[in-house]
Amino acid sequence: MRNKKLFLLAVLLIITGAIFYFWLVKEDNSLPTPEETNEDIFSITPPADFNEYELARFDEKLEDLKEIYEQDKEDVNFWIGLGNLRNFVRDYQGAITAYQKCLEINPLNIVANVNIADVYEKKLEDFAKAEEYYRKAIDNQFNNPDLYNRLGRLYYLKMDRPAEAEETFLEGLQKTDSYPDLLVSLINFYDQQNRTEDKIKYIKILLELYPDNQLYQEKYSELIE
Repeated sequence: MRNKKLFLLAVLLIITGAIFYFWLVKEDNSLPTPEETNEDIFSITPPADFNEYELARFDEKLEDLKEIYEQDKEDVNFWIGLGNLRNFVRDYQGAITAYQKCLEINPLNIVANVNIADVYEKKLEDFAKAEEYYRKAIDNQFNNPDLYNRLGRLYYLKMDRPAEAEETFLEGLQKTDSYPDLLVSLINFYDQQNRTEDKIKYIKILLELYPDNQLYQEKYSELIE
């Protein structure tokens, strides 16, 4: 009987200790996280096919990032830089994670949104996700012509959605006061769609709005004569 009581007491102590341990790990915020120990953040391995120049760039950028991180762990430039470095070593999901950390700190950061969209579009070929993040960037900076250019080209070059491409270019022209690069993109779009009348219409608008631009005049004037 006495041995049985001692056995039950030992089991009870083990269970109590386990409960206390898991409670401590879960509740005590002073325990180091992977972020705080830097183990996961800087565990980056360059690809085996990197040449000497690429390895030197990698080492330099990694050291710079470590310095920034020591000064301010919430620096959005650090998380952008970390995303860029992971993108450089072809760790595309890791790059997205870093850019998303930047957005947790500053949800309005345009660079992070565009970089995520760019990775999804060009590296992972997830065009729906790319569209989502280009749209987020536009919502945060509606007068940036580059964002409309990127989204418009995505629609008609990658997603076969010409109607939405046209709508995006036209929206961009309205929001950016007819920015010339957007006019050129729209002209190229109409050219690829064989919509000659619309192409001529916007060539005339481009030349009228920017008569002093020699490149536009040389490239397009003969098309409307």
